[in-house]
Amino acid sequence: MSSQKQKSLKQRVYENVKKAILNRRIAPGNQLIEEVIAKQLKISRTPIRQAYQQLALDGLVEMIPNRGTFVVNPSIDEIKQAYDARGFLESKAASLAIAHITGSDIDEFEGMIEKEKKALADQDIEGYLSANKAFHLCIANKSQNQFLIQFIEKLINTTNIYIIFYDRLFGNWDRPASSPGEHQKILDLIKQKEIGKLENVLIRHNQTTYGKLNMPEYEFGVKEE
Repeated sequence: MSSQKQKSLKQRVYENVKKAILNRRIAPGNQLIEEVIAKQLKISRTPIRQAYQQLALDGLVEMIPNRGTFVVNPSIDEIKQAYDARGFLESKAASLAIAHITGSDIDEFEGMIEKEKKALADQDIEGYLSANKAFHLCIANKSQNQFLIQFIEKLINTTNIYIIFYDRLFGNWDRPASSPGEHQKILDLIKQKEIGKLENVLIRHNQTTYGKLNMPEYEFGVKEE
């Protein structure tokens, strides 16, 4: 098989499995069985293993030697700690960022909020998470503290996985999303340079997101008992 075809098959597996995870058809902690996916997609196991490696880099699966590949399964304590840490670090980054945010930055923030609204209207999970991440990371970048930026980006990537798995919104698209409104409130406080209020709102924003998490149901590519 040519390397180009192998790459194409790997991408096909990657996109199919990732889509299944995004659409909540695979439960956290469930094992991905190569034989099942090979049969469903009518391909060999090699591109499946390659796709698993890419999914592991995305933080969606964990490859355990001599056991297999599993969708990540964070504990409740781990999820809460991640949101607590993210809220604390983002509040500190925002207090530093205010001094460096310009008028053009404000326009950029407004554009991110509009992209977020559009993604929600289109029921586009990846688009929503991308716009959401861009908004929060842009604030962190303006802190000009490389360590805060690195830690916050890692926490955003981690908590985005929790949103994919557990946020109630993606199981009920008719339910109003609070995120764009909360982001607008954050932006208004940035404009007003209200550092104390901004810090508190960012902490509460992360607590609110954590409070919306719930357990969904799944069914794809899972080992049958």
